Amino acid sequence: MLCPSVLFLRVLLCQPWSASIPRSLRAVKGSCVVIPCTFNYPGPKRPSSHIRAIWHRDGKETFYDSDHSSNGRADLVGDRGEKNCSLQINGIRTEDAKEFTFRVEIMNLDSYSFTNSKVAIKVEAVPEISCLEAPCPKEITENVTVTVTCTTSHTCPAAPPGLTWNGAQGPSTVQHRPLQDGLWEVSSTLTFTPSYTDHGKSLTCQVIYPEGKYTENSIELHVRYAPRNLKLSTPLKPQEGKLISLECTVESWPLSNLTWIKGGEVLNQSTINSLALKLMNVTRGDNGEYFCVAENQLGRVNKTFLLQVECKYT
Repeated sequence: MLCPSVLFLRVLLCQPWSASIPRSLRAVKGSCVVIPCTFNYPGPKRPSSHIRAIWHRDGKETFYDSDHSSNGRADLVGDRGEKNCSLQINGIRTEDAKEFTFRVEIMNLDSYSFTNSKVAIKVEAVPEISCLEAPCPKEITENVTVTVTCTTSHTCPAAPPGLTWNGAQGPSTVQHRPLQDGLWEVSSTLTFTPSYTDHGKSLTCQVIYPEGKYTENSIELHVRYAPRNLKLSTPLKPQEGKLISLECTVESWPLSNLTWIKGGEVLNQSTINSLALKLMNVTRGDNGEYFCVAENQLGRVNKTFLLQVECKYT
């Protein structure tokens, strides 16, 4: 019968050589990428000083070697003693768009190239478009505070992209979190209180990468607000027998119901924020107060025009 210590040793010695590396990663030219990597080997855990870590590019070129000076762009950010072989590549270049493989050499044990665990780096000259979530509900209301979130993913936790806002004023908070297979997510949440002047404007999230590269995404703001800036356009000296036009315009969203009223009688209506009332062959009998009323779900305004027709002398 084998004692427990012998059984434990046999299990350790039977552990296979293995490595866990994502199949592909994208990186923005000029930025960095971290290749997440863990590995295993037979036998007990060894100290970092007994482990030589080597990364090959395109299966041939030695891109990083822990026992020799590197090319200045690559650093092993993982702890070899903890079986972590994660590699950070800085200043990504077009020629880095190749396959990378990991090799380990362990003192007094063996060496192994994990050729079945390759990662393909895809280099992007222009970053991917960020995701910009519209406010909820999509139609926001004047003076009611809302939040909007902009999110993008990246592979460079050491120097993540920056997010900035254009088109609205307010505080923003930034969050970073790891996803999986070397991907990270950065998001910025903007909190602002819209004004009627923001209606129809663009709210833009800009994602800025090293070397000045950037991408952006925009949404159009639809701000609900009550009728305002009601204006009347009327004749200065209306003459008897002439055609006159009383025009009423207003600003609002949603569009207002516009109504011309005289003496409690509705004379004309529209729903396009503009309304003209035509009076044919006016006489002194048309004299009086004319009200233009603008109303939507958020409010109501009105203005009055006093019509005084001048007599026509023959």
